[in-house]
Amino acid sequence: MDSASEIAEYLADQGIGTVGTDIFVDESPSPNDYIAVDVVTVYNEGGRSPMVGTDIDQPNIAIIVYGDPERGDETWDRAEQIKEILHDVGNLELFNTSEGDGHRYILIRQRGAISRLPKDEHNRHLLRLSFSIMRTAIV
Repeated sequence: MDSASEIAEYLADQGIGTVGTDIFVDESPSPNDYIAVDVVTVYNEGGRSPMVGTDIDQPNIAIIVYGDPERGDETWDRAEQIKEILHDVGNLELFNTSEGDGHRYILIRQRGAISRLPKDEHNRHLLRLSFSIMRTAIV
């Protein structure tokens, strides 16, 4: 499973939301397509090359937190909560029973600070978090 999908499931397990309802992977639906206004989308990004001579993969992910136009402070708090859940996490095993695979996350580290992006066409607040990952497959 890709990093964004595993991290989305992990965030759901930590109480951030529900995958497919208010947590999405690699795309964020329009507010017209769903009920929730406050949405988190986890995107796969590039990353560094795998470590030579090892099975350590080094992907990056970006997380966009979309928030209600009237509740910017709550959007920021949600982004901070995600940062607290993920930043400097190490030795985390995420296993996907339906696909029969998983990864040990050696390290998840936030890259830079939370960034405020321009509001979208629905006037929602947008905040971006970026993370670097080191992981290896669980065999």
